[in-house]
Amino acid sequence: MRMKHMLKLWLYNFSGIIPKNLNSTVFGAWNGLKLSDNSMYLLDYIVSNNSNPKLKLYWVGESELKNQVITRYNGKVKFLKKNSVYSLYILLSSKFIFTSNGMIDFWRYNLYKNAELVLLWHGFPVKKIGSDAGHFLPDRAPYTEHYKYYISNSNLMSERMTSAYNISKENGEQLIEFGQPRVDILFDLSNIKTLRSKIFKELKIPDKAKLITYLPTFRDNSDKVFSFESLGQDFFNKLKEKNIYIIEKQHFVRSDKHSKKNLNVDGLILIDDEIDTQELLSVTDVLVTDYSSVYVDFMSLHRPIFHYIYDGDDYLKNDRGIYNENFKNEIGGKVIFELTELKDSLLNLNELEDSKVREEHYEIMANKQFENASEKILDYLNYPIIK
Repeated sequence: MRMKHMLKLWLYNFSGIIPKNLNSTVFGAWNGLKLSDNSMYLLDYIVSNNSNPKLKLYWVGESELKNQVITRYNGKVKFLKKNSVYSLYILLSSKFIFTSNGMIDFWRYNLYKNAELVLLWHGFPVKKIGSDAGHFLPDRAPYTEHYKYYISNSNLMSERMTSAYNISKENGEQLIEFGQPRVDILFDLSNIKTLRSKIFKELKIPDKAKLITYLPTFRDNSDKVFSFESLGQDFFNKLKEKNIYIIEKQHFVRSDKHSKKNLNVDGLILIDDEIDTQELLSVTDVLVTDYSSVYVDFMSLHRPIFHYIYDGDDYLKNDRGIYNENFKNEIGGKVIFELTELKDSLLNLNELEDSKVREEHYEIMANKQFENASEKILDYLNYPIIK
């Protein structure tokens, strides 16, 4: 064990010897498995607004992402295969590193001494994360899971990030409280109108239909998965009479549990990652979720939310758990435990409860979520973008 720590420390110190290219930036997310989340949206902003000819942009991921990166950015972003020798060289020599999930997005060790290493994270921490969830020890060794900058959207998120990552201002670590880049899209009303038309057409949803979207989180210690398919055709016939459709997007860790090939219910649309979650949120009229942090993003749209807790208190007792033991103090809408109540609530959307609680909680959980988070973060970092 001691030899392993010595190796990590040596690699970390060695990385500090390598000169850093101010105009070289690396992005990654979700262990290299997805082109998505805060990293992607920050990169989108840079590509759309930059005129610095020297700027070099890279995305690190598994091989299956290569075509996605090439297509989305039209050659303006180079793809790097995760764990390749060339990707390690670029990581060692880049001044700016942006990650949504942690160092695991790139490599197993910290190779970023003297780099501007930024943890964008991937949503408000409703669930316990980092050392608070037992994922790693709250170690202060420099080669461990520590970053120079941590992005936050509220005072409360800053408290939880500080606890989860043992953030130390004395060691030069800073919280940047401008919000999450992935929420920028939810403030762009003109783009939302265009997206809604595009997505409804692709999925063959009538223009004036009301869209319910189901986005659950995953369970670390359980294989339990709820799908709306289990409610049967009669329920969906009643929804269609009211011109209501449901899109279900399981967490990608669990999406294989429900295949579109086996779907036999009309009125339910199962999707994977062909539609980005933030784009889907932007066109959603009513959100159904559980403890997933997507509801905090969705609250910026001021639309109805249901929390369907299909496994009762099992997640709280036997899984990762949440920061606030009284979940009702952080909800975005009605909390439902029984399937009958869920069905009744969705069939009677005009009888929604007062939105006062949702707005009060949004002010606590996202009081520093700015409409132009990407721009503010880059300005704070003195990022070499030329507008």
